[in-house]
Amino acid sequence: MLSAGSPRPAGGLRVVILYEDFATGLRARRVGGILAEELGAPGRFEPALWRWDVLQDPRLRRRAVGEVARADLLILSVHRRLPVVPTGALLDAWLAAKARRSSHLVALVDGTGARGSVAACLWELAWRRGLDCLVQRIEDPEQGSVGLVWLS
Repeated sequence: MLSAGSPRPAGGLRVVILYEDFATGLRARRVGGILAEELGAPGRFEPALWRWDVLQDPRLRRRAVGEVARADLLILSVHRRLPVVPTGALLDAWLAAKARRSSHLVALVDGTGARGSVAACLWELAWRRGLDCLVQRIEDPEQGSVGLVWLS
């Protein structure tokens, strides 16, 4: 079930997923589970889930910013573009926390969005902050071509 905010599983990674709609949320959960295992957090995968549109509410946005700042893995999942309003504050929180500990950001973007503004924005962010950035296209059997952008 997609819901706003979940506790950190004992011994697991703290994962936060920001998604656009049901389809992008499901995709992020599927990929997040795989990544959590690869990053050494086997077991139950219970991310904090935030749909972009609920972040228009200032109280919910503050709560999400706090969760993003504590995330070991932040996953952004959209069709084409990152929403402008909450994205800046959320990325600032992630970057500020990243200065104190290791964390990763992954963006999942439908088709051409991976070659467009989302990838360009995150690539520039990585370059300005001296972060590693990987941009790759993957084939999702359910949703077709998906762009993956990884910052660490």
